[in-house]
Amino acid sequence: MENNKKTYALLYPIFLAVTLIGGIYAGIKIGNNQNPFASRASGGDGKDKISNIIDLIGETYVDSVKKEELVEDAITAILKDLDPHSYYISAAEMASFTEPLEGNFDGIGVEFLIQEDTVFVVSSIEGGPSQKLGIQAGDKIITAGGNLIAGVGVTNDRVMSLLRGESGSTVGVEIKRGENNKLLKFK
Repeated sequence: MENNKKTYALLYPIFLAVTLIGGIYAGIKIGNNQNPFASRASGGDGKDKISNIIDLIGETYVDSVKKEELVEDAITAILKDLDPHSYYISAAEMASFTEPLEGNFDGIGVEFLIQEDTVFVVSSIEGGPSQKLGIQAGDKIITAGGNLIAGVGVTNDRVMSLLRGESGSTVGVEIKRGENNKLLKFK
């Protein structure tokens, strides 16, 4: 009797493991080999993997997600790893960039880019107010209109709204140039 209990105690966990593995195997076979987690994430080219993962998240994630935002974030993350000059401009940002061409607004006359929460001047537009004042490529815009725009959370929309105004209006900016810690003030 004692011997039967020992044998049972040794064989029971093995029996449960075999039964569990058999159940998983049968479930995969019954489901036409459609393991949603494995098949969607593997195989195909990178585009298919990203699309499949985003679809899988949308279908199975515990909270609701906005797939369009996931796509935008994925594109931004991919380009961020390439080099410091690759940057993705979303459709909404592009619309805000073209708005001054279609409306009665002017900017300070610079092309800028936000990198690591810092607004860098890429170039001053020839003949524009910034070029006339001496704002140069590589300058870092720290404040605009008395508002700090360097730091966590700065966005293109925020910068554009502070650097753009009705034709003929002015805005004060403070710029850090090179290693000089003294901010240069321009109006």
